[in-house]
Amino acid sequence: MARRTLWVALVALVGLFLASPTARAADEPSITGTYDCVGDNGDGKEYKGKVTISKKGDTYILEWTIGKETHFGIGLLRGNTLSSSWATEVDGKVVKGIVIYKVQKNKLVGEWAQYPGDGKVLKETLTRSSD
Repeated sequence: MARRTLWVALVALVGLFLASPTARAADEPSITGTYDCVGDNGDGKEYKGKVTISKKGDTYILEWTIGKETHFGIGLLRGNTLSSSWATEVDGKVVKGIVIYKVQKNKLVGEWAQYPGDGKVLKETLTRSSD
């Protein structure tokens, strides 16, 4: 009897595990598209740019164009939270970091940090473009 109970529990657990990606995908908001980007540089100045988000399998590919620099990232969407890495090259050095966005209607509101960096957490907002 104990073996059967253990077996039923194991089968139920595997079923939940296998079902969760499908359920998660159905609950996730649609975030692909082009966004206007506004953020805090940490020096009291604001930066602006464009961000493109596309889906590749279960991941999201992000490309920020800010001034003359292009940043590339790969992200995961879980519920209403998008987490992404990012990297770019500045003066021959690779700069990288993370950003976490809360998905809202037509907007992603985020916080980001850089490595190497000074440990500051800065703000960035993406607003869906009309073009």
